[in-house]
Amino acid sequence: MQGTPEQRTNRERRIAQKDPLGCVGPGTLQWNFGGYFGSQFGATLWIALLGGLLVTKDVRLGLGILGLFLVANAIGVGLWRRRATLAPHRATQLLCLTSFGAAAGTMYLLHTMGVADLAAPELGDGRPLWVYLAVYPILMAGLWWIDRAGRPKQA
Repeated sequence: MQGTPEQRTNRERRIAQKDPLGCVGPGTLQWNFGGYFGSQFGATLWIALLGGLLVTKDVRLGLGILGLFLVANAIGVGLWRRRATLAPHRATQLLCLTSFGAAAGTMYLLHTMGVADLAAPELGDGRPLWVYLAVYPILMAGLWWIDRAGRPKQA
């Protein structure tokens, strides 16, 4: 393995903490149960809470949003089950993209049902709820940067 002794030690430490059934990634990101599912549920829990609250007001809207939560998490579990053949960075990016899709779908449902302004009153009437989606591409770019920074330097 190339790189400085300190880089090799840090990488070996990260690999030692990864899931033993997952393939080893070339960078900083490695398979880890707590990190993976914490990210998955952290990115989608708000969708479940919103759907649960809205189901008491509009059953169709609430169930639609809960469905988006379930689909996103089913895809996340599917990615986890493929961890033996899927690189951790790629899976993390796919998980972010899935969360982005579920969030965009949620915001679309809120908009089409005319309750988007109620969901984010701090934006003011008529302001786009879509601005909250910007966090996902920023997160994906940040994870790409972090993973690449942890790779050994090629000589």
